[in-house]
Amino acid sequence: MAVATLLAMRQQDWARAERSFKEAVAREPKSVEAHMALGNFHATRGDAPRAEAALRRAAELAPMGSPARLRLAEFLARTGRGEEGKRLLGEITQKAPDYRPAWRRIAEQAFAARQYDDSHRALECIDGH
Repeated sequence: MAVATLLAMRQQDWARAERSFKEAVAREPKSVEAHMALGNFHATRGDAPRAEAALRRAAELAPMGSPARLRLAEFLARTGRGEEGKRLLGEITQKAPDYRPAWRRIAEQAFAARQYDDSHRALECIDGH
């Protein structure tokens, strides 16, 4: 993240910070990191639709087993679309079975839902890889 962006955020100059994030995306439209940063900025500011759009774009650009896809799944769960997030986690673990953070997130979600057997199975997948 550029110093100007950090300074804008520290000063709570949200318009300037947003411009900076958007400029980064415009400079590097295929940058997973730029789209994730923009999405996280919008999520922090409470703009769920714009956050989702940027996080989805980051996930589309990213490899299957990546923090960008995991971040989208977490965002979906936090915005009331847990089932959609769960499906995305399932897709990630199916196509990238060695991506442990996705298995960990599945285990956490199952545990929170008191689905202890499912949580245990997900943890076994972490240990098995």
